[in-house]
Amino acid sequence: MSRAAAPILAAVLSCLLLCHCSDFAVKRLSDPVRVVSKNLPEPDGNRSRVYHRAYQLVKQAQSMESSAPAAALGRYLEAAEMLTEAGDDQLLPLTNFATGQAAELLVSQPDLRVGHGRERRYRVEIPRVTRADSLRGKIALSEFTKVVAAETLELKGWKHRVMRGGVGAAMVAHYQPAKTGRAKEDQFLHESGIFLPVTVVVDFPRRGVARFQTHDSTVESRVRVNGRQRLLSADLTAPIALSLEKARSRGLLEDLRGVFYPVRYVKNLGLYSVQKFDRRKTPLILVHGLASDPSTWSTTLNGLFTDAEVLAKYQIYFFYYPTGFPIRRTGSALKKELLELQGFYHKMGITPDQAVIVGHSMGGLLTSMQVRNFGPKTWRKIATIPLQKAQLAEQVKKDYRTLMQLPRPTMIDRAVFIATPHRGSQMANDWIGRVVISLIKIPQQALTLDPVKASRSLTELGRTILLNDDMTNGVQALKHNNPALKLVASTPVADAVSYHSIIGDRGLGDSPHSSDGVVAYRSAHLQGAQSEVIVPAGHSAHTHPQAIRELRRILRLNLKSN
Repeated sequence: MSRAAAPILAAVLSCLLLCHCSDFAVKRLSDPVRVVSKNLPEPDGNRSRVYHRAYQLVKQAQSMESSAPAAALGRYLEAAEMLTEAGDDQLLPLTNFATGQAAELLVSQPDLRVGHGRERRYRVEIPRVTRADSLRGKIALSEFTKVVAAETLELKGWKHRVMRGGVGAAMVAHYQPAKTGRAKEDQFLHESGIFLPVTVVVDFPRRGVARFQTHDSTVESRVRVNGRQRLLSADLTAPIALSLEKARSRGLLEDLRGVFYPVRYVKNLGLYSVQKFDRRKTPLILVHGLASDPSTWSTTLNGLFTDAEVLAKYQIYFFYYPTGFPIRRTGSALKKELLELQGFYHKMGITPDQAVIVGHSMGGLLTSMQVRNFGPKTWRKIATIPLQKAQLAEQVKKDYRTLMQLPRPTMIDRAVFIATPHRGSQMANDWIGRVVISLIKIPQQALTLDPVKASRSLTELGRTILLNDDMTNGVQALKHNNPALKLVASTPVADAVSYHSIIGDRGLGDSPHSSDGVVAYRSAHLQGAQSEVIVPAGHSAHTHPQAIRELRRILRLNLKSN
């Protein structure tokens, strides 16, 4: 890249990064127990005696974690047992804190589970979890590579922290699938693992025995403790925040390289689950837009998790793709991934016939390609001969074979388009779009073969789509009046699919003449949508509270409709 291009590129990048959030951060509190104790009422009488003794044990344990972890564990458990026996709900925050710190030690140092000589005052029990238990939301603490007490984390930049007060320590647990012999349920988990919201409850069934039970906070909200039904504590935002922090540690340049050098990032392309597989949940697939990645959905996800029904009923998947590729390539890749996901559910004995797919911006274009009835009729608009005889690069033929000949993923019952340029965006035609397009590097052999030979078998529309230098990458696909987009838009949506639109107007209230700053209303509007909602937002409409509220409504509607 020339130095002369650098200032122009800087301006381009500022436009591409509209959907990225820069103000989010996660920090570990330096003295979390002090923060916890501040929220406790002034102790008196017996409560005061129990509180001060337990508080001292916790402070001692904190100072011993590095030098004498077994002794620290013993003190945390002694404090938790003392507070549990007191049965005073006003002391619950300190009980939960001691439980969380003990759980952190047990996961980070597994040998503590069997104890260390005289320092071991408690025998730790982590009950085996059966399949029936797992369906009820129970998980063995030993399954995790790391756990962190959510209350020890300060989350910066989050307007709403979705939490629930109750018994147990609200934790963020890191689950990493096995590198070899991966369980079939973990097929769609990324090799780096996922962060999960869990609640750890410790009880003391016999003297000297501490029993740890872990509950999936997205499945279980209540638990029986000492013969009483109790609400479980939970922090649903902290795992999202840690996932975002991990994604951001790569740097925003990774997403931009996915635009400019997509071939380098194709190995990461795929569908990824953000939760452990639960056969009772309905698939919800989220597809990001240009110069972005799945972390763009963090605020949306946090907003969805405020709805207990959505939280409990949906299995969430993200689709990641390098956004510099032509949408033909990424659209066909998404279709293959969805068919693979559908096959996975069938192998598990499940018919997932009410899945929802949501696409933002360019992701909405890929989403649109999954719900339309492509087939021989569509191909005949592009070429005069069968696909297998067309003089095109093998990758191009492969893409069209997937789009035109493979069956539509029938698991998709409903689609939601957010700020989607169905008819393109004028910005891609303007100088910003032209500069970005000129910087995208895709090997030409991956696009077509001999243009002269290829053109003989193509219709005029086919030549415009396949042989025009203007149609060879993702940003070009966003050009206003792009013939490829016209072809997609002219292909009917399957009768079985309901679809919805969420469109931004920047709060100007001037629809149908409005725009979100990138996509005009006339491009985002779809005839036949079951609902269309205008929100006072720019192109990052998927993060706006009104858009999230509408998405929650649609997801609940989907559950009722099926």
